Amino acid sequence: MNIEFRKSFEKDLLKMLDPGLFQRIQEIIEQVEQADNLSEVSNVKKLKGEVDYYRIR
Repeated sequence: MNIEFRKSFEKDLLKMLDPGLFQRIQEIIEQVEQADNLSEVSNVKKLKGEVDYYRIR
């Protein structure tokens, strides 16, 4: 699956100090990359007003 991030998210990852949180984010990103479609990913919500933008909680 093709994934794109906001630049602000990328900057936030670089500033992150909690290694446990960074590890969880990395695992979720890998899970999304390996998924064939969004129904395989848990806690996905489509953002209102956007065509192909989603968030994961």
